[in-house]
Amino acid sequence: MTNEDFLRNWLQTVWIEHNFQAGEAAFSEATEMSSVAGDLKMRPNDYETMVSSLCYNFKPSHFTLDNIISVGPEISGLLTVHGKRLDTGADTCLMVQIYRKIEHGKFVGSCSSADYIGFYRSLGQLPEDTIHTLMMGGQLREDIN
Repeated sequence: MTNEDFLRNWLQTVWIEHNFQAGEAAFSEATEMSSVAGDLKMRPNDYETMVSSLCYNFKPSHFTLDNIISVGPEISGLLTVHGKRLDTGADTCLMVQIYRKIEHGKFVGSCSSADYIGFYRSLGQLPEDTIHTLMMGGQLREDIN
């Protein structure tokens, strides 16, 4: 199985089938997942909480993995999880730049950067001008939703 196949199978297992135990089993015990932002550290067993919370108002149906670069044990790509808003049925998606290092059939390194602002905006949970407001140094109101 190629690293791309391994990653695609894992994404299907976690995001579409919600089989978190199988998803967790794909990580070595020492793997710590991080975010490009640097302040988000997760362990493999945190995926159930993260994916479940993201799917509170979102029903994933399928994913695409584009711009794949695979060299030796390392693979990266742009993950887009496609689905529907649960309140309106409108199409929406979550985009995540992912990196994984795979050794002996396990993830041993993991880093990602997700577009959470765009995702929550598409769910109607952030104002349309969120990105502009934040880039101009403003703050979001605390009374949003």
